[in-house]
Amino acid sequence: MRSGERLLWSGQPDARRAMLKPFAFYLFAVPWTAFSLSWETIAVRMAFTGAPPLVGIIMTLFGLPFVVIGLAMMAAPFSANRTARRTIYGVTDHRLVELISGRTLKVRSVEASSIGPVTRRQRENGHGTLSIETGSHRDSEGDRTTDTFVFESISEVSRVETLVNRLRQTAAAA
Repeated sequence: MRSGERLLWSGQPDARRAMLKPFAFYLFAVPWTAFSLSWETIAVRMAFTGAPPLVGIIMTLFGLPFVVIGLAMMAAPFSANRTARRTIYGVTDHRLVELISGRTLKVRSVEASSIGPVTRRQRENGHGTLSIETGSHRDSEGDRTTDTFVFESISEVSRVETLVNRLRQTAAAA
């Protein structure tokens, strides 16, 4: 926090909900990884049995990246859960803040003057996601891309939307 800055709201994403988004990877990753491990088993057996060892070694090396990709896809939901548990969102009287702790602390903030249109997706229980447009830029192909700041899967999403809109109005009036 900066000197004189007041925290108006803080919260964390729902870690269980964070797992759902990459779960589609998990459903694809199981057969992918099973096939890759089967390939590796056959390749290793070929390297140590009657087949020319070079063929088995080449097949083993070819299959390794597929095993690694499969394991990474299977880990994606658990990684998202872990990241969500380490994430804290905040709304102050000057800016929006996201903190993600890990080996290093990642801090991302957006000044009130950069807050644009806000989109709220809300479930019946009051939890939801708030997407805040913060600007735009041109990507490497020259297409215009909108920059967003997202409070993912938070409780009291309508209350947070009200705070963000007030912050935007205050910045516009100043």
